[in-house]
Amino acid sequence: MLAQDTARQIVTGADNAVGGLYGHDGTDDIVLMTAARGSIEEPKSAVDFLFRELDLTWTSDATSIPPGPQGGMVKCREAGDSNHQMAVCVWADPDAIGVLVWYTKHVKAVSPDFATIRAEIETAT
Repeated sequence: MLAQDTARQIVTGADNAVGGLYGHDGTDDIVLMTAARGSIEEPKSAVDFLFRELDLTWTSDATSIPPGPQGGMVKCREAGDSNHQMAVCVWADPDAIGVLVWYTKHVKAVSPDFATIRAEIETAT
């Protein structure tokens, strides 16, 4: 989804990166996650840049949602086509950046859980 060069343009001195694909066999309940720690000079600009670099067909505008206790900037938007829908949330703060993608979900459905999931990811990294 993201080229390695794109990540290098956003994160300076990344010292820890994680990624994963979570779901249940035989269902379309799938979540993709990737995140990295490092120096993010301008979190808002990093979020906007990442959305521009993601090679997806956007079906909604980016919407800011509460970032949770870690702070920073979080925006979510929807992508897909007539057969598939996904919610994509990107976050950045001065120390980390990440992406969560929920397949077959809408932003309205996932935004209440975002801060909890982000906290678990950043605690694990």
